[in-house]
Amino acid sequence: MIEMVIEQVLTQKVDFSRYVGQWVVICENKVVAHDKNLNKVQKEIKECKRIPTIAKIPKKDTLIF
Repeated sequence: MIEMVIEQVLTQKVDFSRYVGQWVVICENKVVAHDKNLNKVQKEIKECKRIPTIAKIPKKDTLIF
């Protein structure tokens, strides 16, 4: 399931550069909330009709294995 959501977001060519270092909430293929503090986006998480995808956008110098 998560792989499908990631693939959908990547194929839409969403520019996440403005969210670097922040948590993003993706609901129905749209970024509905973002903040450096995950607790501050809880309201938007609860308002999603479907299960949202929550991810932290890494800083540019982060190495992901």
